[in-house]
Amino acid sequence: MRTGLVLMMGVWMGCGGPKDTAEGAETEASGPTWSADVRAVVAESCTGCHFSGGAAPFALETWEQAAPLASALAAAVEAGTMPPWSADPDCRSFEDERVLSDEDVVLLRAWADAGAPEGDPTEPIAPVTTTLDPHQVYTPAVPYTPDFSTSADDYRCQFLDHTFTEETWVTASQVVPGTSQVHHVLVFVLTGDQVDLAEAQDAADNGPGYTCFSGPIPTAEDGQVPTGGLPGQVGAWVPGANPLVLGDDEAVRVDAGARLVMQVHYSAGGSAEALSSETTLGVQLADDTPASLVVTRPLPVLDFAIPAGDGAYTASHRFTNWSTETLRVRSVAAHMHLLGRQEHATVHHADGGEECLLDIPDWDFSWQQAYMLPQDDAVWVAPGDAVEVACTWDNSVENQPVVDGVLQDPVDVTWGEGTADEMCLLYLGVVEPYSPSPDPDAPACSEACAPEASFDELLSCDEMTATCLPCTFDGLLACAQDDCGAQLVGMQDCLETCGLDTLMLGGAPGDCLVATCPEAYTELLSCTDPLLEDDACAAALATCGL
Repeated sequence: MRTGLVLMMGVWMGCGGPKDTAEGAETEASGPTWSADVRAVVAESCTGCHFSGGAAPFALETWEQAAPLASALAAAVEAGTMPPWSADPDCRSFEDERVLSDEDVVLLRAWADAGAPEGDPTEPIAPVTTTLDPHQVYTPAVPYTPDFSTSADDYRCQFLDHTFTEETWVTASQVVPGTSQVHHVLVFVLTGDQVDLAEAQDAADNGPGYTCFSGPIPTAEDGQVPTGGLPGQVGAWVPGANPLVLGDDEAVRVDAGARLVMQVHYSAGGSAEALSSETTLGVQLADDTPASLVVTRPLPVLDFAIPAGDGAYTASHRFTNWSTETLRVRSVAAHMHLLGRQEHATVHHADGGEECLLDIPDWDFSWQQAYMLPQDDAVWVAPGDAVEVACTWDNSVENQPVVDGVLQDPVDVTWGEGTADEMCLLYLGVVEPYSPSPDPDAPACSEACAPEASFDELLSCDEMTATCLPCTFDGLLACAQDDCGAQLVGMQDCLETCGLDTLMLGGAPGDCLVATCPEAYTELLSCTDPLLEDDACAAALATCGL
Protein backbone atom coordinates (compact mmCIF):
# COMPACT_ATOMS: atom_id res chain seq x y z
CA MET A 1 0.00 0.00 0.00
CA ARG A 2 2.64 2.52 1.04
CA THR A 3 4.86 1.72 -1.97
CA GLY A 4 1.97 2.29 -4.35
CA LEU A 5 1.00 5.58 -2.73
CA VAL A 6 4.55 6.90 -2.80
CA LEU A 7 4.84 6.08 -6.49
CA MET A 8 1.51 7.69 -7.28
CA MET A 9 2.11 10.86 -5.33
CA GLY A 10 5.59 11.16 -6.80
CA VAL A 11 4.21 11.09 -10.31
CA TRP A 12 1.48 13.59 -9.40
CA MET A 13 3.99 16.07 -8.00
CA GLY A 14 6.33 15.68 -10.95
CA CYS A 15 3.82 16.07 -13.78
CA GLY A 16 2.24 19.07 -15.31
CA GLY A 17 -1.26 17.60 -14.98
CA PRO A 18 -3.73 16.29 -17.54
CA LYS A 19 -3.11 19.03 -20.13
CA ASP A 20 0.42 17.66 -20.79
CA THR A 21 -0.99 14.20 -21.47
CA ALA A 22 -3.70 15.65 -23.71
CA GLU A 23 -1.44 17.58 -26.10
CA GLY A 24 -1.89 14.95 -28.81
CA ALA A 25 -5.58 14.34 -28.07
CA GLU A 26 -6.64 15.35 -31.59
CA THR A 27 -4.62 12.52 -33.13
CA GLU A 28 -6.03 9.00 -33.05
CA ALA A 29 -4.85 6.99 -30.04
CA SER A 30 -2.50 4.13 -30.98
CA GLY A 31 -3.13 2.13 -27.80
CA PRO A 32 -5.83 1.58 -25.21
CA THR A 33 -7.80 4.63 -24.12
CA TRP A 34 -9.43 5.70 -20.88
CA SER A 35 -12.95 5.71 -22.29
CA ALA A 36 -12.82 2.45 -24.25
CA ASP A 37 -10.60 0.27 -22.03
CA VAL A 38 -9.15 1.62 -18.79
CA ARG A 39 -12.19 3.31 -17.27
CA ALA A 40 -14.01 -0.01 -16.76
CA VAL A 41 -11.02 -1.55 -14.97
CA VAL A 42 -10.63 1.43 -12.65
CA ALA A 43 -14.37 1.50 -11.94
CA GLU A 44 -14.42 -2.16 -10.95
CA SER A 45 -11.14 -2.40 -9.04
CA CYS A 46 -10.10 1.06 -7.82
CA THR A 47 -12.93 3.48 -7.12
CA GLY A 48 -14.28 1.46 -4.22
CA CYS A 49 -11.57 3.33 -2.25
CA HIS A 50 -10.35 6.03 -4.67
CA PHE A 51 -13.37 8.33 -4.80
CA SER A 52 -13.98 11.81 -3.42
CA GLY A 53 -14.28 11.45 0.35
CA GLY A 54 -13.23 7.79 0.23
CA ALA A 55 -10.63 5.92 2.26
CA ALA A 56 -7.84 6.52 -0.28
CA PRO A 57 -6.00 9.88 -0.26
CA PHE A 58 -6.96 10.79 -3.83
CA ALA A 59 -9.75 10.04 -6.31
CA LEU A 60 -9.62 8.19 -9.64
CA GLU A 61 -13.09 9.00 -10.91
CA THR A 62 -12.11 10.92 -14.05
CA TRP A 63 -9.52 10.82 -16.79
CA GLU A 64 -8.19 14.16 -15.53
CA GLN A 65 -7.48 12.57 -12.14
CA ALA A 66 -6.11 9.26 -13.43
CA ALA A 67 -3.97 10.32 -16.43
CA PRO A 68 -1.14 12.00 -14.44
CA LEU A 69 -0.90 8.81 -12.37
CA ALA A 70 -0.89 6.34 -15.28
CA SER A 71 2.71 5.18 -14.87
CA ALA A 72 2.32 4.91 -11.10
CA LEU A 73 -0.90 2.94 -11.49
CA ALA A 74 0.82 0.48 -13.82
CA ALA A 75 3.81 0.11 -11.49
CA ALA A 76 1.60 -0.42 -8.44
CA VAL A 77 -0.49 -3.19 -10.02
CA GLU A 78 2.62 -4.84 -11.48
CA ALA A 79 4.20 -4.87 -8.00
CA GLY A 80 0.99 -6.27 -6.48
CA THR A 81 0.62 -3.41 -4.00
CA MET A 82 -2.63 -2.32 -5.68
CA PRO A 83 -5.40 -3.24 -5.29
CA PRO A 84 -4.56 -4.12 -1.66
CA TRP A 85 -5.15 -7.88 -1.30
CA SER A 86 -2.66 -9.86 0.77
CA ALA A 87 -3.88 -13.39 0.04
CA ASP A 88 -2.08 -15.15 -2.80
CA PRO A 89 -4.71 -16.19 -5.39
CA ASP A 90 -2.48 -19.11 -6.41
CA CYS A 91 -3.37 -20.69 -3.04
CA ARG A 92 -7.15 -20.39 -3.39
CA SER A 93 -9.92 -17.96 -4.27
CA PHE A 94 -12.08 -16.04 -1.79
CA GLU A 95 -15.24 -13.96 -1.99
CA ASP A 96 -14.93 -10.32 -3.15
CA GLU A 97 -11.31 -10.65 -4.24
CA ARG A 98 -9.53 -7.41 -5.06
CA VAL A 99 -7.25 -9.00 -7.64
CA LEU A 100 -6.61 -7.80 -11.20
CA SER A 101 -6.29 -10.29 -14.01
CA ASP A 102 -3.00 -10.53 -15.90
CA GLU A 103 -4.76 -9.01 -18.90
CA ASP A 104 -5.80 -5.94 -16.88
CA VAL A 105 -2.26 -5.45 -15.57
CA VAL A 106 -0.93 -5.54 -19.14
CA LEU A 107 -3.68 -3.13 -20.22
CA LEU A 108 -2.75 -0.51 -17.60
CA ARG A 109 0.92 -0.69 -18.58
CA ALA A 110 0.06 -0.35 -22.28
CA TRP A 111 -2.15 2.68 -21.52
CA ALA A 112 0.62 4.35 -19.53
CA ASP A 113 3.22 3.65 -22.22
CA ALA A 114 0.88 5.12 -24.87
CA GLY A 115 0.71 8.40 -22.96
CA ALA A 116 -2.59 7.71 -21.14
CA PRO A 117 -4.92 8.84 -23.99
CA GLU A 118 -8.49 9.78 -23.09
CA GLY A 119 -10.45 8.67 -26.13
CA ASP A 120 -14.02 9.96 -26.21
CA PRO A 121 -15.02 12.17 -23.29
CA THR A 122 -16.89 10.27 -20.57
CA GLU A 123 -18.83 11.00 -17.41
CA PRO A 124 -17.05 10.62 -14.04
CA ILE A 125 -17.19 7.13 -12.56
CA ALA A 126 -20.01 6.78 -10.05
CA PRO A 127 -18.48 4.67 -7.25
CA VAL A 128 -20.47 1.52 -6.58
CA THR A 129 -20.76 0.83 -2.87
CA THR A 130 -22.68 -2.02 -1.33
CA THR A 131 -24.74 -0.88 1.65
CA LEU A 132 -26.39 -3.14 4.17
CA ASP A 133 -29.93 -2.34 5.29
CA PRO A 134 -29.37 -2.94 9.02
CA HIS A 135 -31.93 -3.97 11.60
CA GLN A 136 -29.82 -2.37 14.34
CA VAL A 137 -26.91 0.10 14.40
CA TYR A 138 -24.49 -0.01 17.33
CA THR A 139 -22.16 2.89 18.18
CA PRO A 140 -19.59 3.69 20.88
CA ALA A 141 -21.03 5.74 23.72
CA VAL A 142 -18.56 8.59 23.03
CA PRO A 143 -16.77 9.57 19.78
CA TYR A 144 -12.99 9.10 19.86
CA THR A 145 -10.28 11.43 18.60
CA PRO A 146 -7.07 9.46 17.92
CA ASP A 147 -3.80 10.39 19.58
CA PHE A 148 -1.04 10.96 17.01
CA SER A 149 1.29 12.80 19.39
CA THR A 150 3.86 9.98 19.53
CA SER A 151 3.00 7.90 16.46
CA ALA A 152 1.13 8.15 13.17
CA ASP A 153 -0.89 5.08 14.26
CA ASP A 154 -3.33 4.64 17.14
CA TYR A 155 -4.96 1.32 18.08
CA ARG A 156 -8.06 1.81 20.21
CA CYS A 157 -10.80 -0.45 21.55
CA GLN A 158 -14.24 0.82 22.51
CA PHE A 159 -17.34 -0.93 23.77
CA LEU A 160 -20.38 -0.53 21.57
CA ASP A 161 -23.27 1.00 23.45
CA HIS A 162 -25.74 -1.89 23.52
CA THR A 163 -26.76 -4.41 26.17
CA PHE A 164 -27.71 -7.90 25.00
CA THR A 165 -30.39 -9.16 27.38
CA GLU A 166 -30.98 -12.35 25.41
CA GLU A 167 -29.17 -14.60 22.95
CA THR A 168 -28.90 -12.78 19.61
CA TRP A 169 -27.97 -14.10 16.15
CA VAL A 170 -26.15 -11.86 13.67
CA THR A 171 -26.58 -12.89 10.03
CA ALA A 172 -24.93 -9.89 8.33
CA SER A 173 -22.86 -6.89 9.39
CA GLN A 174 -21.27 -3.77 7.98
CA VAL A 175 -18.77 -1.44 9.66
CA VAL A 176 -19.06 2.20 8.58
CA PRO A 177 -15.84 4.11 9.34
CA GLY A 178 -16.25 7.48 11.02
CA THR A 179 -13.48 9.30 9.13
CA SER A 180 -10.82 8.74 6.48
CA GLN A 181 -8.31 8.20 9.34
CA VAL A 182 -9.94 4.85 10.17
CA HIS A 183 -7.64 2.30 8.56
CA HIS A 184 -9.16 -1.02 9.60
CA VAL A 185 -11.70 -2.32 12.13
CA LEU A 186 -12.40 -5.62 13.89
CA VAL A 187 -15.49 -6.17 16.07
CA PHE A 188 -15.30 -8.86 18.77
CA VAL A 189 -17.82 -10.56 21.07
CA LEU A 190 -16.58 -10.68 24.68
CA THR A 191 -18.15 -12.87 27.35
CA GLY A 192 -17.45 -13.92 30.94
CA ASP A 193 -14.26 -12.61 32.54
CA GLN A 194 -13.24 -11.13 29.18
CA VAL A 195 -15.83 -8.41 29.75
CA ASP A 196 -14.58 -7.72 33.29
CA LEU A 197 -10.96 -7.38 32.13
CA ALA A 198 -11.85 -5.09 29.26
CA GLU A 199 -14.15 -2.93 31.40
CA ALA A 200 -11.42 -2.54 34.02
CA GLN A 201 -8.93 -1.48 31.34
CA ASP A 202 -11.50 0.92 29.89
CA ALA A 203 -11.91 2.55 33.30
CA ALA A 204 -8.15 2.77 33.86
CA ASP A 205 -7.26 4.37 30.50
CA ASN A 206 -7.69 8.07 29.86
CA GLY A 207 -10.37 9.01 27.36
CA PRO A 208 -12.96 6.78 25.69
CA GLY A 209 -11.97 3.14 25.40
CA TYR A 210 -8.52 1.63 25.93
CA THR A 211 -5.32 1.04 23.97
CA CYS A 212 -5.32 -2.38 22.24
CA PHE A 213 -2.57 -2.97 19.71
CA SER A 214 -2.93 -6.75 19.46
CA GLY A 215 -6.41 -7.70 20.57
CA PRO A 216 -9.45 -6.67 22.62
CA ILE A 217 -8.76 -8.71 25.78
CA PRO A 218 -6.20 -7.20 28.19
CA THR A 219 -3.82 -9.60 29.91
CA ALA A 220 -4.92 -10.60 33.42
CA GLU A 221 -2.57 -9.62 36.23
CA ASP A 222 -2.14 -13.26 37.26
CA GLY A 223 -1.59 -14.32 33.66
CA GLN A 224 -4.60 -16.64 33.72
CA VAL A 225 -6.73 -17.13 30.63
CA PRO A 226 -10.11 -15.42 31.22
CA THR A 227 -13.27 -17.50 31.16
CA GLY A 228 -15.93 -17.05 28.53
CA GLY A 229 -14.54 -19.25 25.78
CA LEU A 230 -12.90 -17.91 22.65
CA PRO A 231 -13.82 -14.37 21.48
CA GLY A 232 -15.92 -14.40 18.33
CA GLN A 233 -15.97 -11.82 15.55
CA VAL A 234 -19.15 -10.22 14.20
CA GLY A 235 -17.73 -7.58 11.88
CA ALA A 236 -14.64 -6.27 10.13
CA TRP A 237 -13.68 -3.52 7.71
CA VAL A 238 -10.77 -2.54 5.50
CA PRO A 239 -10.99 0.00 2.65
CA GLY A 240 -13.03 -1.46 -0.17
CA ALA A 241 -14.66 -4.15 1.97
CA ASN A 242 -18.25 -5.20 1.30
CA PRO A 243 -20.74 -6.09 4.06
CA LEU A 244 -20.18 -9.46 5.72
CA VAL A 245 -23.18 -11.59 4.75
CA LEU A 246 -23.38 -15.18 5.98
CA GLY A 247 -25.03 -18.04 4.14
CA ASP A 248 -28.63 -19.23 4.45
CA ASP A 249 -29.52 -20.14 8.03
CA GLU A 250 -26.01 -19.24 9.31
CA ALA A 251 -25.35 -16.76 12.11
CA VAL A 252 -22.79 -15.58 14.64
CA ARG A 253 -24.11 -15.89 18.18
CA VAL A 254 -23.97 -13.08 20.74
CA ASP A 255 -24.76 -14.54 24.17
CA ALA A 256 -26.99 -12.83 26.68
CA GLY A 257 -24.76 -10.60 28.81
CA ALA A 258 -22.03 -10.39 26.16
CA ARG A 259 -20.58 -7.09 24.98
CA LEU A 260 -19.25 -6.00 21.58
CA VAL A 261 -15.85 -4.34 21.41
CA MET A 262 -14.70 -2.44 18.33
CA GLN A 263 -10.93 -2.46 17.73
CA VAL A 264 -9.98 0.39 15.41
CA HIS A 265 -6.63 1.17 13.79
CA TYR A 266 -6.41 4.92 13.15
CA SER A 267 -3.75 6.21 10.75
CA ALA A 268 -2.82 9.89 10.46
CA GLY A 269 -2.02 9.46 6.78
CA GLY A 270 -0.20 12.78 6.63
CA SER A 271 -3.12 14.74 8.08
CA ALA A 272 -2.32 17.85 10.07
CA GLU A 273 -4.85 17.10 12.80
CA ALA A 274 -6.69 14.15 14.29
CA LEU A 275 -10.37 13.88 13.42
CA SER A 276 -13.10 12.93 15.87
CA SER A 277 -14.53 9.58 14.80
CA GLU A 278 -17.73 7.66 15.49
CA THR A 279 -17.42 4.38 13.62
CA THR A 280 -20.60 2.29 13.64
CA LEU A 281 -21.63 -1.34 13.23
CA GLY A 282 -24.85 -2.15 11.41
CA VAL A 283 -26.24 -5.67 11.75
CA GLN A 284 -29.03 -7.83 10.42
CA LEU A 285 -30.47 -10.26 12.95
CA ALA A 286 -32.26 -13.59 12.68
CA ASP A 287 -35.76 -13.80 14.13
CA ASP A 288 -35.58 -17.56 14.62
CA THR A 289 -32.90 -19.91 15.89
CA PRO A 290 -30.45 -20.57 13.02
CA ALA A 291 -29.56 -24.08 11.91
CA SER A 292 -25.82 -23.32 12.02
CA LEU A 293 -23.44 -21.09 13.93
CA VAL A 294 -20.21 -19.60 12.56
CA VAL A 295 -17.68 -19.89 15.38
CA THR A 296 -14.21 -18.31 15.38
CA ARG A 297 -11.39 -20.54 16.58
CA PRO A 298 -7.99 -18.82 16.93
CA LEU A 299 -5.16 -21.28 16.20
CA PRO A 300 -2.00 -19.91 17.89
CA VAL A 301 1.59 -20.95 17.26
CA LEU A 302 3.00 -20.33 20.74
CA ASP A 303 6.35 -22.12 20.74
CA PHE A 304 8.76 -19.64 19.18
CA ALA A 305 11.63 -17.40 20.21
CA ILE A 306 12.85 -15.14 17.39
CA PRO A 307 16.61 -14.54 17.82
CA ALA A 308 17.92 -11.00 17.56
CA GLY A 309 19.29 -10.43 14.06
CA ASP A 310 17.54 -13.41 12.43
CA GLY A 311 15.94 -12.22 9.19
CA ALA A 312 13.99 -15.39 8.34
CA TYR A 313 12.91 -17.22 11.51
CA THR A 314 10.02 -19.67 11.03
CA ALA A 315 7.77 -21.52 13.48
CA SER A 316 4.77 -23.76 12.89
CA HIS A 317 2.24 -26.03 14.56
CA ARG A 318 -0.18 -28.68 13.31
CA PHE A 319 -3.62 -28.61 14.94
CA THR A 320 -5.28 -32.02 14.62
CA ASN A 321 -9.04 -32.51 14.68
CA TRP A 322 -9.42 -35.15 17.44
CA SER A 323 -13.20 -34.85 17.50
CA THR A 324 -15.70 -37.04 15.66
CA GLU A 325 -17.11 -34.04 13.76
CA THR A 326 -16.09 -32.78 10.31
CA LEU A 327 -15.53 -29.00 10.36
CA ARG A 328 -16.49 -26.79 7.41
CA VAL A 329 -14.23 -23.74 7.15
CA ARG A 330 -16.16 -20.53 6.41
CA SER A 331 -13.45 -17.88 6.84
CA VAL A 332 -9.75 -17.47 7.61
CA ALA A 333 -7.67 -14.54 8.84
CA ALA A 334 -3.97 -14.25 9.60
CA HIS A 335 -2.44 -12.27 12.45
CA MET A 336 1.15 -11.30 13.24
CA HIS A 337 2.79 -8.09 14.44
CA LEU A 338 5.35 -5.75 12.88
CA LEU A 339 8.18 -8.27 12.33
CA GLY A 340 5.90 -10.62 10.41
CA ARG A 341 6.85 -11.46 6.83
CA GLN A 342 4.84 -14.52 5.79
CA GLU A 343 1.98 -16.65 7.08
CA HIS A 344 0.79 -19.88 5.50
CA ALA A 345 -1.96 -22.36 6.43
CA THR A 346 -2.34 -25.86 4.99
CA VAL A 347 -4.92 -28.59 5.61
CA HIS A 348 -3.23 -32.00 5.86
CA HIS A 349 -5.83 -34.67 5.21
CA ALA A 350 -5.62 -38.03 6.94
CA ASP A 351 -5.38 -39.79 3.56
CA GLY A 352 -2.14 -37.95 2.78
CA GLY A 353 -3.57 -35.17 0.63
CA GLU A 354 -2.83 -31.49 1.19
CA GLU A 355 -4.88 -28.36 0.54
CA CYS A 356 -3.69 -24.76 0.66
CA LEU A 357 -5.98 -22.80 2.99
CA LEU A 358 -4.35 -19.35 3.10
CA ASP A 359 -1.05 -17.88 1.94
CA ILE A 360 0.09 -14.37 2.86
CA PRO A 361 3.48 -14.12 1.09
CA ASP A 362 4.11 -10.48 2.06
CA TRP A 363 2.56 -9.72 5.45
CA ASP A 364 1.53 -6.14 6.16
CA PHE A 365 0.11 -5.42 9.62
CA SER A 366 -1.90 -2.54 8.18
CA TRP A 367 -3.84 -4.82 5.81
CA GLN A 368 -5.09 -7.68 7.96
CA GLN A 369 -8.59 -8.90 7.19
CA ALA A 370 -10.85 -11.95 7.15
CA TYR A 371 -11.18 -13.91 3.91
CA MET A 372 -14.53 -15.59 3.22
CA LEU A 373 -14.56 -18.91 1.36
CA PRO A 374 -17.15 -19.24 -1.41
CA GLN A 375 -20.11 -21.42 -0.50
CA ASP A 376 -19.39 -23.71 -3.45
CA ASP A 377 -15.68 -24.13 -2.63
CA ALA A 378 -15.74 -25.35 0.95
CA VAL A 379 -12.75 -26.68 2.87
CA TRP A 380 -13.51 -29.62 5.15
CA VAL A 381 -11.40 -30.64 8.15
CA ALA A 382 -12.43 -34.22 8.92
CA PRO A 383 -11.54 -36.23 12.03
CA GLY A 384 -7.83 -36.99 11.83
CA ASP A 385 -7.13 -34.05 9.50
CA ALA A 386 -4.79 -31.29 10.66
CA VAL A 387 -4.45 -27.57 10.00
CA GLU A 388 -0.82 -26.46 9.92
CA VAL A 389 -0.06 -22.80 10.61
CA ALA A 390 3.43 -21.46 9.77
CA CYS A 391 4.83 -17.95 10.27
CA THR A 392 8.07 -16.30 9.23
CA TRP A 393 9.48 -13.17 10.89
CA ASP A 394 12.23 -10.70 9.97
CA ASN A 395 14.15 -9.67 13.10
CA SER A 396 17.17 -8.44 11.17
CA VAL A 397 19.16 -5.34 12.06
CA GLU A 398 17.59 -3.45 9.14
CA ASN A 399 13.99 -4.28 10.09
CA GLN A 400 13.82 -2.52 13.45
CA PRO A 401 11.70 0.42 14.64
CA VAL A 402 13.09 3.94 14.60
CA VAL A 403 12.64 5.78 17.91
CA ASP A 404 13.51 9.48 18.10
CA GLY A 405 15.37 9.15 14.82
CA VAL A 406 17.50 6.20 16.01
CA LEU A 407 17.26 2.69 14.53
CA GLN A 408 16.85 0.33 17.47
CA ASP A 409 19.03 -2.73 18.06
CA PRO A 410 17.28 -6.09 17.56
CA VAL A 411 16.39 -8.15 20.64
CA ASP A 412 15.04 -11.66 21.12
CA VAL A 413 11.26 -11.65 20.62
CA THR A 414 8.61 -14.03 21.94
CA TRP A 415 4.81 -14.21 22.13
CA GLY A 416 3.14 -11.16 23.65
CA GLU A 417 0.45 -8.50 23.37
CA GLY A 418 2.74 -5.47 22.97
CA THR A 419 3.98 -3.67 19.88
CA ALA A 420 7.49 -5.06 20.37
CA ASP A 421 6.21 -8.62 20.91
CA GLU A 422 5.04 -11.03 18.23
CA MET A 423 2.22 -13.41 17.47
CA CYS A 424 1.32 -16.11 14.98
CA LEU A 425 -2.43 -16.73 14.75
CA LEU A 426 -4.89 -18.11 12.26
CA TYR A 427 -8.49 -17.14 12.97
CA LEU A 428 -10.53 -20.05 11.66
CA GLY A 429 -14.26 -19.45 11.19
CA VAL A 430 -16.02 -22.81 11.14
CA VAL A 431 -19.68 -23.74 10.67
CA GLU A 432 -21.20 -25.81 13.49
CA PRO A 433 -24.72 -27.13 14.08
CA TYR A 434 -26.62 -24.86 16.44
CA SER A 435 -26.45 -25.74 20.13
CA PRO A 436 -27.81 -23.73 23.08
CA SER A 437 -25.51 -21.32 24.89
CA PRO A 438 -23.76 -22.96 27.85
CA ASP A 439 -25.07 -22.01 31.27
CA PRO A 440 -22.45 -19.64 32.77
CA ASP A 441 -23.36 -20.87 36.27
CA ALA A 442 -23.06 -24.56 35.41
CA PRO A 443 -20.04 -26.59 36.64
CA ALA A 444 -17.04 -26.60 34.34
CA CYS A 445 -17.33 -30.33 33.65
CA SER A 446 -20.25 -32.68 33.15
CA GLU A 447 -20.83 -35.34 35.79
CA ALA A 448 -20.67 -37.81 32.90
CA CYS A 449 -16.92 -37.17 32.80
CA ALA A 450 -16.28 -37.99 36.49
CA PRO A 451 -13.43 -40.53 36.73
CA GLU A 452 -14.08 -43.62 38.80
CA ALA A 453 -11.00 -45.75 38.24
CA SER A 454 -8.70 -43.73 35.95
CA PHE A 455 -7.94 -40.16 34.95
CA ASP A 456 -8.27 -41.38 31.37
CA GLU A 457 -12.04 -41.54 31.88
CA LEU A 458 -11.97 -37.77 32.39
CA LEU A 459 -9.33 -36.89 29.79
CA SER A 460 -11.06 -39.04 27.14
CA CYS A 461 -14.61 -37.97 27.97
CA ASP A 462 -16.76 -37.32 24.91
CA GLU A 463 -18.38 -34.39 26.73
CA MET A 464 -15.13 -32.51 27.27
CA THR A 465 -15.69 -28.76 26.74
CA ALA A 466 -13.54 -25.66 26.42
CA THR A 467 -14.29 -24.77 30.06
CA CYS A 468 -13.73 -28.32 31.35
CA LEU A 469 -10.36 -28.74 29.66
CA PRO A 470 -8.30 -26.16 31.61
CA CYS A 471 -10.04 -27.15 34.85
CA THR A 472 -9.14 -30.79 34.19
CA PHE A 473 -5.48 -30.00 33.58
CA ASP A 474 -5.33 -27.80 36.69
CA GLY A 475 -6.91 -30.58 38.74
CA LEU A 476 -4.46 -33.16 37.41
CA LEU A 477 -1.50 -30.96 38.35
CA ALA A 478 -2.91 -30.10 41.78
CA CYS A 479 -3.27 -33.68 42.89
CA ALA A 480 -0.31 -35.30 41.09
CA GLN A 481 2.56 -32.83 41.02
CA ASP A 482 4.08 -34.03 44.32
CA ASP A 483 3.87 -37.80 43.69
CA CYS A 484 4.11 -37.90 39.90
CA GLY A 485 6.31 -34.90 39.11
CA ALA A 486 8.76 -36.86 36.95
CA GLN A 487 5.97 -38.36 34.84
CA LEU A 488 4.32 -34.96 34.40
CA VAL A 489 7.61 -33.42 33.26
CA GLY A 490 8.05 -36.23 30.76
CA MET A 491 4.55 -35.60 29.43
CA GLN A 492 4.77 -31.80 29.33
CA ASP A 493 5.10 -31.41 25.57
CA CYS A 494 2.35 -33.96 24.86
CA LEU A 495 0.01 -32.41 27.41
CA GLU A 496 0.53 -28.91 25.98
CA THR A 497 0.10 -30.05 22.37
CA CYS A 498 -2.96 -32.21 22.99
CA GLY A 499 -4.53 -29.58 25.24
CA LEU A 500 -4.07 -26.89 22.59
CA ASP A 501 -5.27 -29.07 19.70
CA THR A 502 -8.45 -30.22 21.42
CA LEU A 503 -9.24 -26.77 22.80
CA MET A 504 -9.10 -25.28 19.30
CA LEU A 505 -10.48 -28.02 17.03
CA GLY A 506 -12.42 -30.18 19.48
CA GLY A 507 -12.24 -33.69 20.83
CA ALA A 508 -10.85 -35.09 24.07
CA PRO A 509 -7.16 -34.74 25.03
CA GLY A 510 -7.00 -38.38 26.17
CA ASP A 511 -7.58 -39.57 22.60
CA CYS A 512 -4.71 -37.38 21.44
CA LEU A 513 -2.42 -38.58 24.25
CA VAL A 514 -3.10 -42.25 23.45
CA ALA A 515 -2.28 -41.64 19.78
CA THR A 516 0.80 -39.42 20.14
CA CYS A 517 2.62 -40.59 23.31
CA PRO A 518 1.03 -43.87 24.46
CA GLU A 519 3.90 -45.21 26.58
CA ALA A 520 4.45 -42.00 28.53
CA TYR A 521 0.69 -41.59 28.98
CA THR A 522 0.35 -45.14 30.36
CA GLU A 523 3.20 -44.45 32.79
CA LEU A 524 1.54 -41.23 33.93
CA LEU A 525 -1.80 -42.94 34.51
CA SER A 526 -0.08 -45.71 36.48
CA CYS A 527 1.13 -43.03 38.87
CA THR A 528 -1.93 -40.76 39.00
CA ASP A 529 -4.81 -43.26 39.11
CA PRO A 530 -4.06 -44.54 42.64
CA LEU A 531 -4.30 -40.92 43.83
CA LEU A 532 -7.96 -40.51 42.79
CA GLU A 533 -9.18 -41.28 46.30
CA ASP A 534 -6.82 -38.79 47.98
CA ASP A 535 -8.31 -35.65 49.51
CA ALA A 536 -6.16 -33.37 47.30
CA CYS A 537 -7.53 -34.98 44.12
CA ALA A 538 -11.10 -34.98 45.40
CA ALA A 539 -10.87 -31.26 46.20
CA ALA A 540 -9.29 -30.45 42.82
CA LEU A 541 -11.94 -32.35 40.88
CA ALA A 542 -14.71 -30.83 42.99
CA THR A 543 -13.78 -27.38 41.70
CA CYS A 544 -14.62 -28.69 38.20
CA GLY A 545 -18.02 -29.95 39.34
CA LEU A 546 -16.94 -33.60 39.54
